[in-house]
Amino acid sequence: INQWEAQISEIIQWVSDEKDARGYLQALASKMTEELDALKMTGVPPTSTVEKNWKNRRSQKLDKMELLNLQSSLQSEIQAKPAFSLDL
Repeated sequence: INQWEAQISEIIQWVSDEKDARGYLQALASKMTEELDALKMTGVPPTSTVEKNWKNRRSQKLDKMELLNLQSSLQSEIQAKPAFSLDL
């Protein structure tokens, strides 16, 4: 009989733990729903705007890389010019 009582007590504890977990998950789901609704109300920029911003940043990065490459080439030519003059 003691073994049955222990098993019943364990089952009751499991049920209690499951109820607690369910309550927590329901509260979490409610909070997430509220946050999602708030995001919908504030509005998110359309994907096209986000994509356009990304393309602009990418273009600016490529322009900067090209400028750095040109500056590096110019610096190399400036440094090579005196050596070339000495060879003549």
